[in-house]
Amino acid sequence: MTTPQILLSLLFIFLCLNQLKAQNLPFSFDAKKILVLSDADMSVTAPVDGKLNALLEVRDSLSIIEWSSNWSNIKVNTLAVSNSASNWTRTIDTNPNGNYSFIIETKEKSLGLINYQDLIDGYNIYAVDHNNPSNAKIAGVTQAGRKPYALDVSNKGDKIIVACDQKGGEIGLIEWTQNNWGKLYGFPHGLYPDDGQKITATDVCWSPNDDYIAVTLEEAGQIAFYQVGTTNDGKPFLDLWGSVVNIGALPGAGQFTSDGQFYIVPNLETSELFVIDFDPVKGLHNTVAQLKVGEQPENFAIHPSGEILVIACKNGTTYPMGDAKWNSFSKLTVVQIDKASGELTLGKSFPFSGHAPEGIAFDKDGDALAITAYSYNDLNSTDGGLEFWNLFKKDDGIELEYTGFKITLPRGAHALQLVR
Repeated sequence: MTTPQILLSLLFIFLCLNQLKAQNLPFSFDAKKILVLSDADMSVTAPVDGKLNALLEVRDSLSIIEWSSNWSNIKVNTLAVSNSASNWTRTIDTNPNGNYSFIIETKEKSLGLINYQDLIDGYNIYAVDHNNPSNAKIAGVTQAGRKPYALDVSNKGDKIIVACDQKGGEIGLIEWTQNNWGKLYGFPHGLYPDDGQKITATDVCWSPNDDYIAVTLEEAGQIAFYQVGTTNDGKPFLDLWGSVVNIGALPGAGQFTSDGQFYIVPNLETSELFVIDFDPVKGLHNTVAQLKVGEQPENFAIHPSGEILVIACKNGTTYPMGDAKWNSFSKLTVVQIDKASGELTLGKSFPFSGHAPEGIAFDKDGDALAITAYSYNDLNSTDGGLEFWNLFKKDDGIELEYTGFKITLPRGAHALQLVR
C-alpha cells in the first residue's frame, strides 16, 4: 500500500470513529422513556396578564420520548391529548410498568378564546396506552369531578387518587384493573370552615405503602393526611388521619420521602420548602424544617439517595416583561436534607434559561436531571424544551451543570414523568 493510500485509509478510519463518537451523548441519563405534556393553549404569562396568546398551529400534546444513549436512536413520538398547566405539577402519572399514563384536563381546549378567565373547566381523565410509543393511543376516558387539579397512581398501580373542584367529592378514587377503568368513589375532604369559605383540594399524593394520602388544601394553607383502607364488603374508605398541618398561603404539590417518614411541600407565597414529620402511629404530624429556596418554587426532585433535593423555581418568568417581578431566567436550587431529622441545608443556585421549569426528575442513578422549559426568551421561536443537567458532588457542595443537550418540544412543556 502506498503512502497516500495509507493516509487515505487512516483518514477514513478517523472520520468513522468521529462519526460514531458524535452519535454517543456526552452524558449519561438512565431511563427508558420520558413523557412530557405541552399546553399549547396559553403563553407562560397567561395566568398573570390574562392573555392566552394561543398558537393556532400547535396542539396540546403528549411527547413520548424513547430514550437512548445514542442520540441518533432517540425517538420523539407525539400524541394529541388535551391538557392544562392551570394546576400544580401532578398532571400526569404512569402505572408501575410504564405502559400506561393518566392525564387530567383541568381546563378544556381554548377553541379560539382570547382571555385566560374564559377557559372552560375540564372534567376528563385520559388513559394513554404507549406500550408501543410509535403507535400510542388514548385507550379510555373517565371523570372524577369538575376541574381535576391533580392525580397520583398508587404504588401498586391498582388505584388512582384525584383532587378536583367538586363540592362534597373533592377527593376521587378510581380503580384501575386489567388495563381498564374500574369503579369511581368520591369523598369529601371534610374540612369546611364555619364561615362557608371554599376550601379546594389542589394536590394529592400516595404514601409509599399506599396506606395514606396527603392532600393540599389551598385556601386554608394546610396539608391534611388521610388513611386509605377497604371495608369488609370490599369498598374503599377514607378517614382523616391525625393533625392538619398549617404551612401558610399558596401551598403547592408535595412528595413523601421514599421511607414515608417525611412529607416535603413548597409554599409559593413565602418561597419556602416545608418538611413535615409524618406520624403513622399517633397522627401527630408536625413541621420539622422550613427554608427559603427561591421565588416560585413550584416543583422539586428528590435524589435516589434521599439526601439531595433540586428545586425548580419559576423566579418571575411567568410575569410579563416590564412587570416589576419579571425575570428573564428561572432558577434551580440545591438543598440537602438530613434523612434522620428532616433538617434542610441551603446549597447553591443555578440559572435556568427556560421559563417556568415545572417538570423535573432525576434519572435512575441520580447523576442527571431532566427539566422542562415552558418556553424561552427567543423572538424567533415559540417552542418549549426538555433540558438535561448533570449533578456533581464536590468538596464545596453540589454542582449542577447544563449538558448543552436539549430536545425541542411544543410550547407549554410542563408536566414530566420518567419510565426508568
